Amino acid sequence: MRDNIPCIFDINARCSGTTASRALAGFNEPKMICDYIFKGIGNPHFKIKEIAILRYWKELVVSYNKIEEMKANNFFYSKEVKL
Repeated sequence: MRDNIPCIFDINARCSGTTASRALAGFNEPKMICDYIFKGIGNPHFKIKEIAILRYWKELVVSYNKIEEMKANNFFYSKEVKL
């Protein structure tokens, strides 16, 4: 408190767990931030790729075309999962 006003004294800035996944999809926030701070690039350029990212012990990138192919070949057969 300073002059009876609460003040922020600690900020826990970190990358979220999906930062790496978003970078794989073409939206690399850490790079954009570094480009802004160190190179003065104010309007980042990026191209989002339509991909599916399956997370387990590490990320697995699968193209939407492959998912559609698996659907067409009845790869998804669980009654609980409807795609």
